[in-house]
Amino acid sequence: MNNRFIILAILFFSFLLSFGQSFNFTTTIRDNNGNILKNQPIKIRSSIIKDDANGTITYIEECASTTNNYGVASIAIGKGAAISGDFSSVDWASKLFLKSEVDINNDGNFSIVNTTEIPSAPKSLYSNSTSKLVLTADDGNKWNVNVDNNGNITTTPTENFSTPEYGTVDYIFDMNALPTITLEISTDEWNKMLLNFDKNKENEECIVVDFLFNKYGEIRKVENVGLRLRGNTSRVRPEGSNGELHNSTNPNWHHCHYGFRFEKFQDNNLFSGTDRFSLRWFKEDATYAREIYCYDLMRRFGVWTTPKSSYCRLQIKIKEDSETAYMGVYEMFEGLDDQYLDDRVALGKINQSSGFLWKMGWGNGVGAYLTKDQANETMMGIEDIQLEGTSYKFSYDYKSKKKKLPEARTQFIEFINNLNDKTGEDFIQWAEQNINIDLLLRACAVTVAVGQWDDYWCNGNNFYLYFDTDKKCHYVPYDFDNSLGTSTSGLMDNPGTGNPLSWGNSNRPLITKILSVDKWKNQYIEYLKQLASADNDYLDADKSIARILKWQGMVEKYVDNVTGEDTQIIDRSASWSSGVKNYKLLTGNSEGGNNGDPNFFKTRIKTINSLLGK
Repeated sequence: MNNRFIILAILFFSFLLSFGQSFNFTTTIRDNNGNILKNQPIKIRSSIIKDDANGTITYIEECASTTNNYGVASIAIGKGAAISGDFSSVDWASKLFLKSEVDINNDGNFSIVNTTEIPSAPKSLYSNSTSKLVLTADDGNKWNVNVDNNGNITTTPTENFSTPEYGTVDYIFDMNALPTITLEISTDEWNKMLLNFDKNKENEECIVVDFLFNKYGEIRKVENVGLRLRGNTSRVRPEGSNGELHNSTNPNWHHCHYGFRFEKFQDNNLFSGTDRFSLRWFKEDATYAREIYCYDLMRRFGVWTTPKSSYCRLQIKIKEDSETAYMGVYEMFEGLDDQYLDDRVALGKINQSSGFLWKMGWGNGVGAYLTKDQANETMMGIEDIQLEGTSYKFSYDYKSKKKKLPEARTQFIEFINNLNDKTGEDFIQWAEQNINIDLLLRACAVTVAVGQWDDYWCNGNNFYLYFDTDKKCHYVPYDFDNSLGTSTSGLMDNPGTGNPLSWGNSNRPLITKILSVDKWKNQYIEYLKQLASADNDYLDADKSIARILKWQGMVEKYVDNVTGEDTQIIDRSASWSSGVKNYKLLTGNSEGGNNGDPNFFKTRIKTINSLLGK
């Protein structure tokens, strides 16, 4: 093996572990070609240096480790084999640096890879004035710091939760944490984003940024990341008005949705194993909870295709500016990329990640209805949004390997034709072989239960289909901001009282033909009853309110931001709701009308139980 390698080293030193005992050091190790070294035995030599990077070495130790499936190795410095010095005698109050050396062949040949300053430990850890402290981490979570009679320090979270391992998407989408994302961007790159928006607001051009992710005081940095704007009708300019460049002295910041592409400018430049995920600001959701709640409920109810999501805080640092702009609390949600599919393969849910993924929307001015008249090549293709020139948008937007588009399109056309043409027992047999019926019914039940009308059944919009290598179709729900009481005249005037058996348009064969089969209709009804039952932790009002209050309690101190937008958490539906406008999530009754103070959960449960029976 080549002795040259690349290492990305991140320190984790804070009150999460004990002063004078050990602290965690985590690295991702790659070879000189940038390939992750998986399951590789290594040896790490750690040197603590005082005053500056070239100062006096006060302690040296060596520790054996093995990288995991993501090339990540972790050690506890202070628990290795001491080579020089005494770890307990290190002056933690002074300025310290950590020099890291790695032997990837275990032959005694170490290579210096990194020297990094160790962040200061909290001064309270040096004090003998108390035997127990509760300290608040940078992400808002609280930790108990305990000292026993022998002076040994231990820490425990005030709530019993575990931190997912770095290298997995669960490390990113962790509902027990409120990490801070900082984007470091040059003025030139930021201005490029502004001017590209002026040329074509729908553009998908990426600018180059450095990405920092601070979770529990552990800061991970990925350089040369692609950043682009996202959103359809909700896409806005991130600063100022058309034609204006960045104003370093008096910037006029706006909230907007962002998407990350970690490998856009550099191969193998992943963050915690993934190439992409997105940020959504809580536009017209003063509860800071609607989409988070719906995605969480989908996953609770076994809809494993649902993108993972959680909260974060966002900061933007224009490199030439002296100030960092705090943008407030955002939702993070999983990108539907190779990692998304690989995770579902690992869970045993799909066979391979090499199947065909399609995104459904309004690319041709019509929704993706899956009707026979749409079974043609003009509706299906690869979206190509040009900054200048002709752009191509398709109702059926192909998202997998480009060279396989002809094969994927032929298969999809055949699927739509069979979906519409087959009848009776022939349809049932075909559907059982080619559609994940249980997944579809679960997703449909949750969608209807939460009052989401901007979906396939109503609007022919906001879903994906994944065709596995055995040609089985798996439904992927997506985009739930229009839920839990938001309404629109003519399409869904009152989502709280809408009939779950006739929720949307009758011309939606993937739903209506499935529900025309008695055994599947009964299964769908049973799922709705399970969702509405007070015995389950699903849609029940008290349990739903408890979840939302917990999330709001975690983020409420951090929603104020430099944009002046969405600076408070308020229990109300979107201001643009044109049907019933006054649905609440935390208070109210089960009446669900235009008058009074209706609660969405109570109203929806009452509707489901009255129409379907408990």
